[in-house]
Amino acid sequence: AFLTVCKDAECRSNWYASTETIDDEIYERTRRTKSEQPTLLHFDGATHHSYQSPPRAWETVYCRREPTPVECAYRALDMNKKLVEVEDDEGNENFQINSDDKSGVKSVFANVDISKGSYIMPSDIAASVSLSDEVVAGLEDNINVQSTGKVTVMRTSL
Repeated sequence: AFLTVCKDAECRSNWYASTETIDDEIYERTRRTKSEQPTLLHFDGATHHSYQSPPRAWETVYCRREPTPVECAYRALDMNKKLVEVEDDEGNENFQINSDDKSGVKSVFANVDISKGSYIMPSDIAASVSLSDEVVAGLEDNINVQSTGKVTVMRTSL
């Protein structure tokens, strides 16, 4: 098992790069051997791509160990825990979301006390989507195509 943590968007962009981009980076960054054989025999862009989102089966096999690893207890939501959404049932905001226009950094601050073990914004996290710059550029190009009908949902999302 492994965990990858990025401090900035560039790291995330590199981690989720396409197979071809990873292959190019490997070619550019590794030195050739004297025998002219590839330096990395068992790692390429396709292998890296498989690490981006490990299959569920790996998780299942890992959690069948004896004794069961402690992190396997967190594979599903505990329905007895409190859910703290952005707004409560009365419409009061539980969180304040700030955005720095200069750096583009967003920060989230709690307006209420959150008990230990609670799930924070589970609906928003489950519904979040991350789009690469290339995908956003492609969507913007699609918006500009004439006679495609209404694209208000796409335009609003971007």
